[in-house]
Amino acid sequence: MIVYTRFTANFLDVNIPVEGIDLDVYLQRMGWSMDYAFSPESSLQKAGRAAGIKFSQHRRVVPTIAAFCALAAVCETGGDEGAVAEEISSRYFEGAHDISYWGVLEATVVAGGASTQALKLMRSSATMLAVRERYEALRGLVTEIPCFIIREALTGTGYQMVGLHTQADFEQVLLQLAGAQDPLNDPSSCSLGDGSKLPLLSSPGCIIRGYRGQKLLVQHALEKGCPSLHMQGRRGWWADQWPYTASDFYRLDEADDSDMYAKPRFTLHLDQPAADAITELYRTVFSKAPQSQFTVLDMCSSWISHFPTLETANARVSLMGLNEQELTANLVGYDFKVQDLNVNAEIPWAAEHFDFVTMLCSVDYLTQPREVFREIYRVLRPGGMAVIGFSNRYFANKVVAHWAQAGGEGTAVVEIVCNYFHFSENWYAIDSLDITPKSGADPMWVVTAIKPW
Repeated sequence: MIVYTRFTANFLDVNIPVEGIDLDVYLQRMGWSMDYAFSPESSLQKAGRAAGIKFSQHRRVVPTIAAFCALAAVCETGGDEGAVAEEISSRYFEGAHDISYWGVLEATVVAGGASTQALKLMRSSATMLAVRERYEALRGLVTEIPCFIIREALTGTGYQMVGLHTQADFEQVLLQLAGAQDPLNDPSSCSLGDGSKLPLLSSPGCIIRGYRGQKLLVQHALEKGCPSLHMQGRRGWWADQWPYTASDFYRLDEADDSDMYAKPRFTLHLDQPAADAITELYRTVFSKAPQSQFTVLDMCSSWISHFPTLETANARVSLMGLNEQELTANLVGYDFKVQDLNVNAEIPWAAEHFDFVTMLCSVDYLTQPREVFREIYRVLRPGGMAVIGFSNRYFANKVVAHWAQAGGEGTAVVEIVCNYFHFSENWYAIDSLDITPKSGADPMWVVTAIKPW
């Protein structure tokens, strides 16, 4: 079980941008939907009823520092701070007025009975400074709203608990999560002791099938990215026959690939964020490997495999590639073979030898992919996993024609690799992922498959 905690200061939220945030977007960040937030059982509506406030669904979440400057000015000048606070709350929460605007606040303060002196004082730099200093003094001490996010470690589904809750409420949430086996069949909410319900939080990332079919939560995957949704969207549909012709595998440069790779290239073929993303995926994938020593074949390898150090400490890694100097420099390699798969697609290891086979940024150069993928299937042990990663970067003179025609569009190239798997052997499971990092220029897509066991 994983428990995340967050504390949001009740006094002033300085993380709201100047232009504000749509209410539905803000609620989603908190793990709530609009429907739940404005349902009678939500803690928001209960607090509103207790305070005599009917919340408007049309308001924007805006910075509150100007409102607190107004209240500070009213207090400084001897005005009725309570009456002004009530007026601000009514106009903001019920009337959906934008209280970040000074004009709106001036009208509000006047309606609350404040003096002309308070109107002048609330805009002063001295008042603004005093409010910010007060916030900094209070934020680490008191008046904080606890927010607990409790997620099941395997699937990432869970519940968010905002505000004060009893021990029995926490026990109920933990028991419900501990008893849930399949995230797709979990109840949509968890009932608490006071009758309220917590909505189920969706999984952050994507769930795929890993070694021997074990579920893997890939937390950094983009769950709504089209490449991640591609295999789900197929709903089991495939073309009746191999959809490619010989011309689809023509290349601008048909010379022997070993000529191009005769000299070593000790460079990265991805930017660092994309490289980090594939390392993180390997970390997740290898976490379900056999506890004793396991075996990995890194195909089309070079001087670096991007494998995580800790998770491959018990691994025996074999390498295949085109340049002996690069393979020799690869620190994770136990042994290697120099071979051009476009000349000889046969993998020079025995059948059922490896637990994992990986290939990064090379599938787009294969001129006989079905033969290569059949070989991957042959050398994998039952339950073994193939992980094929790729991006939109390639050598234009060596990439096969139909990959170049896809134009570097994620779903299009994911479809190609899915077809390579489907039309090669009877794989147990084929999954697709978009693990493109939020920073950096290079996208990163992955297709995985499991050999039946």
